Amino acid sequence: MSKTLISRLGRLLWAGFSLITANLSAETIAWSPDPTIATRTPLPLQTRVEVVAGDAGHTAVVTLVFPDSGFQVTDWGVPERSDSTFGVRLVIQRSSSPVLLPVVTTVRHEYPLGSLAAGEYQFEVHGVDRLLAAAKFAVRDVVVEPPPVAKARIRVDAAADPVTARVSVLFSEPGLAVADWGAPTRDGNRITIAALSGPGDVTEDVATREVFQSYELGSLNDGLYTIEFLLDGRTIGRSEFCVRPAISVRLIAEAVTRAIETQFLTVEYRHPLGVDGASLDSRDLLVTGPNGFRANARFLRVLPTLDILGGPLLAQYELRPPGRVWTHFDNGLYNVDLAPDEVVATDGVAFPAMRVGAFSVKLEVTRHPQPVGGSVTVRPALPGPDGRLDAPYEAMVQLQLGGGNIGVVSWGTLQ
Repeated sequence: MSKTLISRLGRLLWAGFSLITANLSAETIAWSPDPTIATRTPLPLQTRVEVVAGDAGHTAVVTLVFPDSGFQVTDWGVPERSDSTFGVRLVIQRSSSPVLLPVVTTVRHEYPLGSLAAGEYQFEVHGVDRLLAAAKFAVRDVVVEPPPVAKARIRVDAAADPVTARVSVLFSEPGLAVADWGAPTRDGNRITIAALSGPGDVTEDVATREVFQSYELGSLNDGLYTIEFLLDGRTIGRSEFCVRPAISVRLIAEAVTRAIETQFLTVEYRHPLGVDGASLDSRDLLVTGPNGFRANARFLRVLPTLDILGGPLLAQYELRPPGRVWTHFDNGLYNVDLAPDEVVATDGVAFPAMRVGAFSVKLEVTRHPQPVGGSVTVRPALPGPDGRLDAPYEAMVQLQLGGGNIGVVSWGTLQ
C-alpha cells in the first residue's frame, strides 16, 4: 500500500471520529484541558459504554478498541457527577516502542455508580481534548406489591349450555369480604370478572371462611378459553377451560379395488389443547366388516403436520385382509371405530368411543376357466429302495383343459 493512500485513510478516519464526537449530546461535563498532558489524545477505533444494574447498584462498563498493541490507558480517571450526568476523563498514550503487534486490542474498565434514584441519566467518556462516547440510561422505581390477602379458585362447567363458572374466594386476613362480585366481560377467548372488596366480620375465623359465587358465561363456541378473577384490580385467580365438542376424529381412506396385501388408514385427530402422540398404539382402532371380520388396525407412525396448538394430528395405521390379499370374497363395507380411553389429549383427558368412518372393498369377481374333463386315480404307492411304503396310497389327478392357453396355476395341497 502506498504512503499516499495510507495518509488519505488516516485523514478519513480522523474526520470520522470528529463527526461522531460532534453528534454526541451537547449537555456534557465541561472539562478543562490539563496543560501537563499532551493536547492531542490518541483515539481508539471504538468506545463502548454500557450501564448495568446489580445488587450493589449500577455500574458503568467502558470498553476501548485500539487498532494495534501500541496504545495504553495510563489513567482511567474517577467519575464526576453534575446533576444527572456522570463523566470520566481518560489519559491514553501512544507507545514509542518499535515493536508493535498489528492486532486489534480491547481493554475494559468498570466504574461503580452506587444506588441511584429513579430518573434519566447519562454517562460520558472523555479524552484529554474531546468527548469519546456517551450513553443514556434510566433507573426505574421498583414497586414491591404486598402479598394478596385473598385467593380465588375457579371451576368451569364447560359441558353446560350456557357455560357456568363457580368462583370461591378465600381470605387470609379478617375483616374483608367481597362487596361487589361484578359480572363477566369477554374479549375474544378471554373472560374477566372484576370484583370489589369491602369490610367484613373481624370476628370470623379466616382459616375457614370461604365465599362462593356462580356466573353464567353464555353459549360459547368450541375452543380454548382463559378466565381471570380480579379483586380490587389485582388478579387473584386464573384458569383455562375448553368448550367441547371441539374434538373430532376423521378417517381418510380409499376404497380397496385391487388385490393388495394391506389397506392404509389415516386418521385425523383434533383437540383444542393438542393430542398426545405418545398415547397412540395398535389398540386405537377396531375394524368390523363382512363375514364376521373383526380386527385392530396396526399403528404405524405420526405423519408430519404444522405444530400449532389445536392443530390436527395425523396418524397412519394399516389393516391386513382376512387372507393373504384382499379378494372379491372380502367385498363389503368396513366400519372403523375409535376405542374408548385409548387416545388422550395433552391435558390427560381421553377421547370417547366414536365412529371414525368407513371404507369399502370392491373387487371384481374373478371367473376361472373350467376343465372340460378329468379323472382321479387312487393307487397304492410303489415301495422304496428299502422295500418300505412311505404311504399306503397316492392320488393322481388328470384334467382335460379346453385350450392351449389355459394352465393350472396351483395344484393346491392335501387337506
